[in-house]
Amino acid sequence: MNRTKYLLQNTVLFGLGSIGTKLISVFMVPLYTYALSKSQYGTTDLIFTISMVMTPFVCMNIHEAIMRYCLDKHADRNKIISTGMAIFLIGSIISIVIIPICYLIPSLYDYSVYLYLLVVGATAVNVGQAFLKGIEKLKIYTASTILNTALTATLNIIFLVVLKWGITGYFL
Repeated sequence: MNRTKYLLQNTVLFGLGSIGTKLISVFMVPLYTYALSKSQYGTTDLIFTISMVMTPFVCMNIHEAIMRYCLDKHADRNKIISTGMAIFLIGSIISIVIIPICYLIPSLYDYSVYLYLLVVGATAVNVGQAFLKGIEKLKIYTASTILNTALTATLNIIFLVVLKWGITGYFL
């Protein structure tokens, strides 16, 4: 495959993979503001923002290294993903301290486990997607992001609008 075609194909796949997460933000905000009170929405936004700030620290951005080293032609991809997963597991175990720290902050007390799971879940997704990019399985990467987006939107509608589970529904 010539280089221009390869670049164009990858650009389209990365674009499709990232557009879903951007679109869900735009279309889901009205749902969140409809289904949650101002206080609930503020709490979910705070917890989500904290989780996004913490995620790179939990595993020292290992997903970036996984992608970069998997792209090397003669890389031992099994060793790379094994090392990445080991760092992910160690970071996930160490980051369990999030829970007792959250107990010290009244607005986070009831949601400390959700915060921990958001951080660990986001890190796991980052590791998996970085590996897919690194081994150049871009169609699978794109499909996974689209599936994730569709699942998030569907479950948010069910949990927030149909079942009216509030903050718990948002995090689930």
